[in-house]
Amino acid sequence: MGKYINSFVQVLNNKYNYKPLGLLKKDNLCNNEDYFSFGFANYIAWEQLSLLKYRNQSKGPMIFPYNTAPLFLKESPDNILILHDVIFLNRSPTKSLKQKIGQLYRSFIVPVIVHKFQHIITVSEYSKNQIIQRLKVSPEKIDVIPNSVSLTDNFENENPDFEDRDNVIFHIGGEPDYKNSKMLLYAFAGLPISIKENYRLKMIGIRDLKTLNEYRTIAEQLNIIDNIIFLDYQTDLEIKELYQNSKLFIFPSKEEGFGIPIIEAMKYGCSLICSNASCLPEIAGEGAVYFDPNDQISLINAITSTLDDKKAIETRILQGYEQVKKYSFEAFEQKIIFWYKNRFKL
Repeated sequence: MGKYINSFVQVLNNKYNYKPLGLLKKDNLCNNEDYFSFGFANYIAWEQLSLLKYRNQSKGPMIFPYNTAPLFLKESPDNILILHDVIFLNRSPTKSLKQKIGQLYRSFIVPVIVHKFQHIITVSEYSKNQIIQRLKVSPEKIDVIPNSVSLTDNFENENPDFEDRDNVIFHIGGEPDYKNSKMLLYAFAGLPISIKENYRLKMIGIRDLKTLNEYRTIAEQLNIIDNIIFLDYQTDLEIKELYQNSKLFIFPSKEEGFGIPIIEAMKYGCSLICSNASCLPEIAGEGAVYFDPNDQISLINAITSTLDDKKAIETRILQGYEQVKKYSFEAFEQKIIFWYKNRFKL
């Protein structure tokens, strides 16, 4: 979400010379004159009280970029809400206390504040339809401006060929059940021995220690612990190298508002297998092999059939290169310009 709003205001600045001011809670260390830190240090108290007071005393447009806003915000055509998704309404089980509090907070706040905005931006047609159906928001209020990636003119030629990559299956997941990361362990254990003995599964995103230990226990019970590598925090450069050095990227989520790893995998020419749920077919198009996220055998078959057909892999990677161009920064920029001219004249 941080990358999204930074790119968004970059376009407004470059095209229309708007100089945005980033608002931060107290004690956020930032010496940049483009940011202003004030009010409470606790985020919820800051958003509901400090930010509300600031908004009541300020004029001009304000973007609320992180799905939420003050409960008692006054309705104004100058306010813009960026609502990435409504997955939090599903109350997906999680062991993380921080995530539980976040789900409860958004579930209480968003259904109220969403009706105070005349301008709502989301990141996929799927998310737009969910906002309309679940929050009863008029479709006329919602614009879809997808996430983006930066592409060079010859980005396709910067990636290794499939055969030159390591025998690695790469996955970016998370603790919530909807990320479906645990299913990947069981699917990997069910792969043919010829694949299982020659490939390693590298997973990032499992940060909660209890959840990580649970995953390790499952891997030990399935007798695949020597083939699984749980990676800790990775820099953007390290993640790029993981994409470029892996033969497969698997994204098994049951629910996503967009799925940024999908466009990253296509950008880096990493053969993509993803679930056929929520927005994922909309984003990946013909650049992926799909499977049923509720069917472990479906995932096993998708992995096996993909690795057995090198020609199909090469074709799919090329289709991914074409698909990801729809999410270039230039395409993102054009959508914001269209929105600015036709929907919200700052």
